[in-house]
Amino acid sequence: MRVLVADDDPILLRIVESIVERAGFVAAVASDGEEALAKIREMEKHGHVPPEKSVKIVMATIHDDAEILRQATRGRCNGYFVKPVTPQAVGEILTDPGLIRG
Repeated sequence: MRVLVADDDPILLRIVESIVERAGFVAAVASDGEEALAKIREMEKHGHVPPEKSVKIVMATIHDDAEILRQATRGRCNGYFVKPVTPQAVGEILTDPGLIRG
């Protein structure tokens, strides 16, 4: 399964990419939302993400405020984890069948 990792912090991006790959997934990376959307379109075009499958969005955030996180998950975001990123937090997101479907 392919996992798209997007973050504006290049160091964090590489850390999460490494965690995703060590968990046995194929990682694609993007440095911002615009690039992430372009990558999703590219993956769909090449059949890596079937168009009929929805893309799940998981947010990494510094905010640990319950109201901010509720607002995010009411929108297009399917889940979140609070920075700093840990392999355990990323692993839990990747193995949650309610968030990631392949």
